[in-house]
Order: sequence, then structure tokens, then C-alpha cells
Amino acid sequence: MGGSSALLSSPYDDDMSDAVGAATNEMVIPGDAVTQRQAVDYLVQRLDELQSRSDTGPRIVLLRGASGIGKSWTIQSLYDRLRTTMEDKYWPDLTAHGSATSPLADRKQIAPDPRTFTWNKNVLPTFGWWAFNCERLAKGSLQSVLNDASAQIAAHTVPLDHRWREVANIPTRAARAKQTLLKRIIDIAHGEAHDAVLSLLTAGIPFAGAAADALVEGGRHVLKQRKQKQDLAATIDVGSRLRLETTQKSYELASVFEGLALRGLPAVIAIEDVQLIGPELRDLVDAVTEPDDDRSPILVVGTVWPEAFLTPDSDFAQWVTQTERDGRVKILDLAALDHDALGKIVREYAPATAPEVEARVVQPPLDSPYYLKLWLSSRETQRHIRKNGDALGAHITQSFPKDAEAVLDGRWNELRAGVQDALLCATTVNPLSD
Repeated sequence: MGGSSALLSSPYDDDMSDAVGAATNEMVIPGDAVTQRQAVDYLVQRLDELQSRSDTGPRIVLLRGASGIGKSWTIQSLYDRLRTTMEDKYWPDLTAHGSATSPLADRKQIAPDPRTFTWNKNVLPTFGWWAFNCERLAKGSLQSVLNDASAQIAAHTVPLDHRWREVANIPTRAARAKQTLLKRIIDIAHGEAHDAVLSLLTAGIPFAGAAADALVEGGRHVLKQRKQKQDLAATIDVGSRLRLETTQKSYELASVFEGLALRGLPAVIAIEDVQLIGPELRDLVDAVTEPDDDRSPILVVGTVWPEAFLTPDSDFAQWVTQTERDGRVKILDLAALDHDALGKIVREYAPATAPEVEARVVQPPLDSPYYLKLWLSSRETQRHIRKNGDALGAHITQSFPKDAEAVLDGRWNELRAGVQDALLCATTVNPLSD
């Protein structure tokens, strides 16, 4: 398996390598918008740099751009780049467009679905990859950050832990074991048990598994009794207590991610629609990016709308301002995808298309990956591609949509009448007043 120290020195795919300095690996990020290729190169470089203990650069990178400009595509490309450069056989391909009739099904798929994930025999990951979708969290289709993470943790913790043990040296393993035991005991054994626990730990008495579990359970019982007594004798701010418990859980989740990353096994936390970030996920991000010499090499990469910065007093804008002040965040404004990147999308749907036809196709309004995929996956275009032997013929430009609205109208007209009616009702009826 490839090592992470070779992230930048390993050969890139031909269409991904333009922005990397051939001699020095120095990355020049312009002050204005960057291409998706430059953004991927920068992200790879940052992940490589994070494995140096002396690195003080940003641990959060926000990809800012309008809808359809390629923010999610950039994250998918980072994932694919890591799979290639780190010779990873564990993580499956994300960039395939999947169903030709459902281009949006994977438009924001920035991680493999843990529910259908297959861990192949004798294969271990060479990097960690965690993902969250703030839009689904905000709409309530995901109950919480913890629930969103639980399936991923269940799917990937064991193989990542196996890989961690392969990469870690003996002192690192010992430090991790001690830290885990300390956390288990000290976090639970408060009050009457606290001093006794600390004295035992200070004396260096080794705990066997059963003894440690017994002590933890004893501490939990003591804590529960103390808390019940305190609740009876005090006025309780339930909201504050729930917020405190939520924050603690976010930090515990962060400790899981940190515990599964180290030099030689870096990790990425990918977040869709960061402008909708809630307190749980914000606490988690803060926990894994706060300045610390011993911080695990974890890079947080998120997508964000430009409009999110128009309200400077919003929770999101204030959080970004604070992280910028701390030097923890870098904002990359994405330029529109260039013709080469758009041509790659065309070739996914119509691989036999001639270069000159491809160049004519990726013009407005199909210069956005969003509208390009909608058009390529339409019934009429799919019939044309099949009829022309997996290619877009030269005459296809005669039936081009004149604008983005025409692309959407074409897809809308493919829907059954009942589906159209249901969608119209869903978008126009207010359940609170109608």
C-alpha cells in the first residue's frame, strides 16, 4: 500500500496535475477564483503538510461557489486522487455517474454509502474519510450528527483501527492505550471516586480489562447518585444541560476520528453545505482543528454558498470569522469548470464522442456540470447516444437547449402528470397555514 508521504510525489492523473510545481511541489493559490484542479492540488498538499508536527496552516478549507460550479465534484475528485496516489483498494469509486437517468442521485455523494459498503478480503484503508450533509441535517431527514456518523463508524472503524496498528510505532500505541484508559475512567468517575482513581493512576498500577471495567462502572454509579441528589436540590436549566451533553458527545465523536488518524494514516472530514452547519457539527469541527502540537492529521473540507457571507451577524458567518482569526480556515473561491473537466463528464455518458463535438457541447448553458448532467441524462439525449454508438453526433448541437430553463423544462416534461402535481403541491402548500 502507498504511504501518505507520497501524496504529492506520486504520479497524478494527467487531467489533475497542471497546478503542481514540477520541481518544488510549491502550490500557488491565486487571490481570485481557482480552478477545481488547483483546489484539489491544494487540498492534497494541505493533507500532506498536516502530517508534519510543525505545520500551523489551516485545517479547514471551504470551497465557495454558486450551485453547479463543481464544489461537490471537487471533493469527489479529492477522494479519487487519494485513492490513486495512496494506492488505496479499500475505498470504492465515487466519481462514476451511476444511473444514466438519475444524474442528481450522486451529485452530492461525497462518501460511499455505509449501508451498502463492502469490506473486501485482505484490504485495509490508507486514509480515513468521513462525511456529513448539513442540508439533510437542517431539514431533519437526519436526526443528528451522531446518528449520521454512527453508520460510518460501524462500517469503517475496525478496518481503520487495523491499519492504525500497522502504521503506529510502539510508543504511539502505548500512548493511545493509556489515553483511552484515562479518558474512560476520568470522564466517568467523578466526585467521591475521582481522587481515588487519580491516585491509582498516578501510582502507575496497570489495570486489567475486567478491573478497569469494574472501576468505570463503580464510578458511573457514584456519578449517577450524585447527579440525582444535585437535581433534587437545584433549579435545572434543561436547555443548558442538553447543550452541554451535546457538546460533550461531539467532542467524544471527534476523539474517535482523531484516534483513527496519525502520520501515515491521514483523514478527511467532508461536509456538504457548511453554511447550514449546526452546533453539534460545529463543535466537532472545532475539536479536530483547534491548535495542538499533537493534533492528528485531519483535514476538514466543506462546500459553501457565496450568499452565506452576506449576513455577517449570522452564526455561520461569526464562526467563520473566528476560525479565520485563529488561522484555522482557508476559503477557496471556485471558478467555473473548464472545458477539459466538463469534457470528462461528457465522456462518462458518451465515451465515443469526437473531441470537436465535445468542445461544442460544453458551451452555455451546458457549461455547468449540473445542467450538463441533466441534459446528458435526458431521455432524448440518451436515445441519441445509444443510436450513435455511445457518442454525441455532430448534429446534436442543432437540438441544443437555448438556456438553463429549457434544460429544466425538458426534464420536468419527462415526469408523469401525477408526479408533477405532487411536486407542485409540495412546493406551494404551507402546512402551517393551508
